[in-house]
Amino acid sequence: MDEADVVKTDGKYLYVMKATGSVRLIRAEDKALQTEGTIMLDALNETPQEMYVDGDTLSLIVTGSKTTLNSDAEEDTYTADTENYTKLYTYDISDRSQPQLTGVVQQQGHYSTSRKNGDIVYQDNKHYLRKSMSFSSPSAAACFVLGASANGWTEWKDKSGRTLDELFRRQAEKA
Repeated sequence: MDEADVVKTDGKYLYVMKATGSVRLIRAEDKALQTEGTIMLDALNETPQEMYVDGDTLSLIVTGSKTTLNSDAEEDTYTADTENYTKLYTYDISDRSQPQLTGVVQQQGHYSTSRKNGDIVYQDNKHYLRKSMSFSSPSAAACFVLGASANGWTEWKDKSGRTLDELFRRQAEKA
């Protein structure tokens, strides 16, 4: 299991993430430091967060946002919707002087943390509900929040740990 960081080393090279949106690949042999290559982010609205280095592969995690302006002609109103996202850029760094982008994966949500196990990077992103939503049942709401099949009557709990089933269904049976 590997943890991401802003500085990594493989024993021969240092990989240093800069807040300006770049990663420098620095040869660190014979007590001399020499920049071999640089990875630059193209999107100005993306901020580097952390990275992994595994052999000849560098995985760079960045966050960004996309804002759209919506208008309602009948109401003469405008709203701005902002969507946060996290991207994982994968680079082939077998030639440290010419890193090559080999893949990009994007997820909704703001980056929280990650771990790498083998070839798989597991990301934890935070999602924020920006508007009220109605669901046909507690289970439909639980499925939306958890992103998987769920029984809302047992998943939703109050501060004391009592489920909706205990609070509503069983009280109705007693009445």
